[in-house]
Amino acid sequence: MRVFGGQARWQNIIERRDEGFGYSSYLARRTLMRPHKLHGIMVASFALVLGLAGCASAGGAGQSGGSANELMAEDFTPDMQVLTVYQAVQRLRPAWLRGRGGQSPRVYVDGVMRGGLEELEALRVDQISGAERMSPADATTRYGTDHGGGVIFVLLRR
Repeated sequence: MRVFGGQARWQNIIERRDEGFGYSSYLARRTLMRPHKLHGIMVASFALVLGLAGCASAGGAGQSGGSANELMAEDFTPDMQVLTVYQAVQRLRPAWLRGRGGQSPRVYVDGVMRGGLEELEALRVDQISGAERMSPADATTRYGTDHGGGVIFVLLRR
């Protein structure tokens, strides 16, 4: 009987099983007989792990104060305490103020949408405990097309 393609492989497995060898021992012998393939898989896995570890340990684009998308209260120096949040963001993270496609970022204060960048002018630096930025792509995905300029989240002190 002539068997083609994948059927030949299964025919071989069935014959070996009938001879008293289990399928798992057949696969183990088959894997051990091809160490070059196993070596290639191990090298690729190791490279993937190293690549992921490198991405996880990468900092915030070389900026002080942690992530490039985060500002904490300790990032604001004492001379900034009289500034508005808009002025502080303009000094520390000017890219936050640039939107995409002519849209300016939306501002959320304590989880409530307040409007545009003019809301940052109404807040002083000593009133906030932190601020975060969501990129335009992520904001559009999460909140819709009217958030095409991104989102700035501001957390007030309690």
